[in-house]
Amino acid sequence: MRRIVWVLLLAVLLPAAAGAQETRGNINGIVQDSGGVVPGAAVRITNTATSQTQQLVTNSSGYFEAVLLNPGTYEVRVELQGYKTLTQSGISLSVGQTVNLTLALEVGQVSEEVTVTAQSALLDATTVSSGHNFDRQMVEGLPMFSNMPIMLSRFTPGVAPAEAEVQNIFQGYMEGTTSAAGGQVGTGSGFDSRNTGNNYTIDGATNNGFGRRIASSPNADQIEEMRVETSNFDASQGYGTGLTVSMMTRGGTNTLRGTANYTHWNNELNSPSLQQKVTFKQDPRVEDAFRAGRSHIGALTAGGPIVIPKVFDGRRKAFFFASFSKSDDSAPGRLAGNSTVPANRQHLEGDFSDLLLLPSGAGATTPAGHHQYQIYDPLTTRPDPLRPGRVIRDPFPNNIIPRDRFMNPNGTYRNPLFGL
Repeated sequence: MRRIVWVLLLAVLLPAAAGAQETRGNINGIVQDSGGVVPGAAVRITNTATSQTQQLVTNSSGYFEAVLLNPGTYEVRVELQGYKTLTQSGISLSVGQTVNLTLALEVGQVSEEVTVTAQSALLDATTVSSGHNFDRQMVEGLPMFSNMPIMLSRFTPGVAPAEAEVQNIFQGYMEGTTSAAGGQVGTGSGFDSRNTGNNYTIDGATNNGFGRRIASSPNADQIEEMRVETSNFDASQGYGTGLTVSMMTRGGTNTLRGTANYTHWNNELNSPSLQQKVTFKQDPRVEDAFRAGRSHIGALTAGGPIVIPKVFDGRRKAFFFASFSKSDDSAPGRLAGNSTVPANRQHLEGDFSDLLLLPSGAGATTPAGHHQYQIYDPLTTRPDPLRPGRVIRDPFPNNIIPRDRFMNPNGTYRNPLFGL
């Protein structure tokens, strides 16, 4: 009975583990001198923001490895009797990155010290994936829609933004970019997160929502770093065919810090497009709704060591970080306008019969005997007797819309937009 319980427990836990992605990184390296590798050297790796350390000793090959490190800036200190103490600072560790070091000791006294300041590598040769890292400085400095870092993904090399992105400011980034390396391109969108199978994670946990959309789009103040990968051959990402977007949330440090920001836009200051201006002339109520569009976005964060006077001092060992954000948006209609161009002169006359000759396409779900590009008469709408709550319409014969439906007797279009 106990064996069955363990089997059931593993069956529940293993799929959850398989769906996660490790966002912590590793620092490893070789300690050597002029004669070769140096075993038995004491290596101390310190996160400069939190002062948390790992103590290691090089093996017989002079090798050391510190695993499961949070992204941040680190310092590596090497000590061994008979050698000068070596300190390498400014080591930047990104989300899911492995940093390889080669540390050369010099003969001397331990009290003598050699300090080296590391420089970020221009090319990460430890991985076969491609993409871009947006560190804290970039997340803070780059402009983004609705203060959402996910919108920066469209600036990643290898990502093709849609010509007219569809953004939902209440639920985050819905559609808008795709990886040029793989995935299926959705109709009418250069990148459709539902079709390309993008993977979204926060601190290694899945952040995929309904239809492969992002489930939660954090505020910029909450994010320490974001990595967008356009090609990833890691086994943990084998269930996705599009982008991999990994976010790492911020954490507390030894210094008490906080942020506050406020973002606002309104359509009173935005100039309407030509199509909108023509529409406003036809119906002033539409312009009133447009002018009422506005957004108020605020965010507060606070983080630092956990300190309870005379009870507990969490400096260098225990930290907190809290954030709060709120959006109050009103954006009537779609945020991106639609623009269509007739394929030929016949379409301008209401004749769309050529569309009936087009194939329905792979994966089409049109019923038997129906065409994917059939145009139906909205004036024939009536309740469907076979499906309560549904309606049915009759198709225009041969896909031709009568001219009196959209043209005046003098040959002009009833809707001025048609003539633009």
